[in-house]
Amino acid sequence: MHYIDASWELKNFLLDVIPMSVRHTSENMADAIMAVLCEFDLAEKILALTTDNASSMLSCYTFMAARLETEFENQNFAHYRCAAHVLNLAVTQGIKLIDMSVEKVRTLMAYIKSSHPVNEDLKALCKVKEIAYLAPELDVKTRWNSTYYMLEKFTRMETALNLLAADDPIVHQRYPNRNDRVKIKVCKLCVFFFLIYYTNISSTGYNVSSRTN
Repeated sequence: MHYIDASWELKNFLLDVIPMSVRHTSENMADAIMAVLCEFDLAEKILALTTDNASSMLSCYTFMAARLETEFENQNFAHYRCAAHVLNLAVTQGIKLIDMSVEKVRTLMAYIKSSHPVNEDLKALCKVKEIAYLAPELDVKTRWNSTYYMLEKFTRMETALNLLAADDPIVHQRYPNRNDRVKIKVCKLCVFFFLIYYTNISSTGYNVSSRTN
């Protein structure tokens, strides 16, 4: 719940965590949210619903809007799509454009992470190159910022990894080629700016949304 208090300060807090013992249909979710709004006497005051882009949530808004207008004469109720979620979808689609290059880094990191001797070799080569050793990290495909951190570790240890690829045939086989590395650096730079923006809007605690109607 986000609102402006009497001192014109933006406030937010959690009204309820709603257990759902029935199917998560649009109508059932709308009924559950409406029950909470009525309990706190907010049905006539609520201005908008912010959700992700799931069709069930869009339909949930439609059910709520109809009830609010009919039962409470609330005709100002609007729907907003979460800006952080929209950004997440956009970056995920962008990363897919160089998915083969990212997959090579993912495969390489998985191999190094799973092999203690290779991991130790990488540590030694980082020491030789006087760069920080960073534990290999695998991304989670549903979290694009984890892909950024995986690529960041790869680029920061690249000089040591080049030496490792020259000595280890398995690493060499999995190692991204020159074209892949150029794509990764460009992608990482673009995602870095998205990450800064995403972190800022996500850490405010405020309602970050884009109007859809």
